Amino acid sequence: MWLLLASEAGLADLVAARRARIRDSAASSNPLSPKEAGALPSPETLFEAAEDAMPKDLTAATDFDYLRTTALLAITSIQFANPRKMYQHLGTFWTLSTMNRMHDEKRWPQVSRIEAEERRRVYWSMYTLDLFTSISFGSVLRTREATSLVAFPSEIDDEHLLSPDPVQPDSTLPWLIGWNFTSRLYRKPHLRLTRSRNLLLTSANHDRNARACSRLGSRARRRRQQPSPRRRRVP
Repeated sequence: MWLLLASEAGLADLVAARRARIRDSAASSNPLSPKEAGALPSPETLFEAAEDAMPKDLTAATDFDYLRTTALLAITSIQFANPRKMYQHLGTFWTLSTMNRMHDEKRWPQVSRIEAEERRRVYWSMYTLDLFTSISFGSVLRTREATSLVAFPSEIDDEHLLSPDPVQPDSTLPWLIGWNFTSRLYRKPHLRLTRSRNLLLTSANHDRNARACSRLGSRARRRRQQPSPRRRRVP
């Protein structure tokens, strides 16, 4: 098994996801010939190599590359039809996100404009994935919009981000407009899901309290119906 650096692990898993999609006939195109594809490691081998690059002690995973790798591992697990692996890496992502203050831009280290945009894209990608898995599989929500203090990615194409004053030309529309629009759409079912689960919990508590009160009332009525013991006179 290979020993990959943090920056290489994400790339290995990205290739694993791409190869798995081609193998499963889920890709729109296949740039590899059968001979080229046969010379490459299998998607599972690349996936395992990316997993092995993650430190066993997550407190040592302070580099953003680890966050990006766990995000890709969670997405690739879906392609592998392995929901348990998906939950594992999704949970790791939010653990690292909390430990490294990924949810609050003001607490990020000094990063370049490109890295800031990448962090925003990764964060909102996993926000939507977290909500998607919660709705689709009935799992818990690991994050909340109220604690997501991260701006949406700038609606500027990548080739214009490197300029000193990045501006999107009026003649073209950046693809990130659609990306941000989709992320905003996810906020509505997030609020609805949270509200419905709170109502369900409140209803369950109400029913539980009502049953408890009913039991206490029945017990009190039974005691009143019982004959009182005769008092004995003390001579």
